[in-house]
Amino acid sequence: MSRKYTGWDGNASGKRAGTERFIKLLSEHFNNGVWNNGSWGVRKMNNPRVVAWSVHGTGRAFDISWRSHRGRGFGNYEQAKQVADFLVQHAELLLIEEIHDYYPRPHGRGWRCDRSAWKEYTKPTIGNTPGGDWFHVEIAPAHADDAEYYEKAFASIRGGSPAPIASPNPAPAKVSQPSVSKMVDGHGLAYPGESVNLGDRGEYVRMVQEKVGAKVDGDFGPKTEDAVEAWQKANGLHADGVVGPKTWRVMFGDTNEYPGHLVGLKHEHENEVKLIQAKVGAKVDGDYGPKTQESVKNWQKSHGLEFLSDGIVGEKTWKAMFG
Repeated sequence: MSRKYTGWDGNASGKRAGTERFIKLLSEHFNNGVWNNGSWGVRKMNNPRVVAWSVHGTGRAFDISWRSHRGRGFGNYEQAKQVADFLVQHAELLLIEEIHDYYPRPHGRGWRCDRSAWKEYTKPTIGNTPGGDWFHVEIAPAHADDAEYYEKAFASIRGGSPAPIASPNPAPAKVSQPSVSKMVDGHGLAYPGESVNLGDRGEYVRMVQEKVGAKVDGDFGPKTEDAVEAWQKANGLHADGVVGPKTWRVMFGDTNEYPGHLVGLKHEHENEVKLIQAKVGAKVDGDYGPKTQESVKNWQKSHGLEFLSDGIVGEKTWKAMFG
């Protein structure tokens, strides 16, 4: 049974809960034989023949690597192929839309939901081939924000619970684009709600790279990880190469506690407005005008806060934004 392929449907303002939980559960299912090599990141496609936005920007795509690195990764393509087979076997339940396998010669292969079959490429199609040691995976919009759905789906695959009902109907797209979220005037930057680490891409990675003296390219690779470890050691922190809440606070002076009042149109606390604008992908200018309010409304709707989608940041919206 084939399904319609969605592709790029608008850039999200950040990582999406369903996608991120999927990555975690997939890695755990294969005992860390694969690991997250990058999910959300707004950029153009890595294909010089195509000028278009990457599906990574939607928050529904991720790269899962089988490269051997620090005790993770099969390090062997023959073992790694079982992951691709698993994804195809459970494509309906997991709502897989596309898989790129970069490794096989001459130009890799791809699986799509609208043909329900692998296609061996005879000409350059997906870039970075042959020999790429990761799979690119895309999921449908329906449950990209639904971590619980994927918890139930993997439990069902393991035989622990009934399968959830997989709805391929797209959820509303998250269309706001992120702005550079560096703060000024000596004020801190709110922790993004989850760690920044190996495999991540985007503006938060760029900020970390600037802080630790790594190459600023927005791609959290092994060299950035080493630079973060060195920075953590120099600052008396646990050196694991992961920018979690404690490391973030030392780097950027986290100021993410709810200020105790509503933040909305014509709000006078400029730095609170800037934090919100950075989070929702609005222009970071400290002026809470109609465009910022509309961006906040869209963010609320796309993060399960439809009942609060008034464009005003109260305590519940603030905590959803900044944890």
